[in-house]
Amino acid sequence: MIWKPYEDGCLFFDLDSAETKLVSPLGTFLLEQLAAHPEGLTEFDLAQRVHEEEPDVAVESCRAEVHEALDNLLAAGLLTSGDHES
Repeated sequence: MIWKPYEDGCLFFDLDSAETKLVSPLGTFLLEQLAAHPEGLTEFDLAQRVHEEEPDVAVESCRAEVHEALDNLLAAGLLTSGDHES
């Protein structure tokens, strides 16, 4: 997998499938957090980290956005269900 960061997120190119995928800034942040913590992070942990970065956003909104972003990363094949815990 080759990736390049952009202001609007990150572009991933899968060498095996020759598919290109654009990941939102939130999705990129989540992937970075998960990569930095190989022991794993729960969805709650990730939402807390997002809230720390964006304290003006309500915690409930952070949780909903993290859940949706994780679903999108799973659907795109950039994350497996074992990479995080619900």
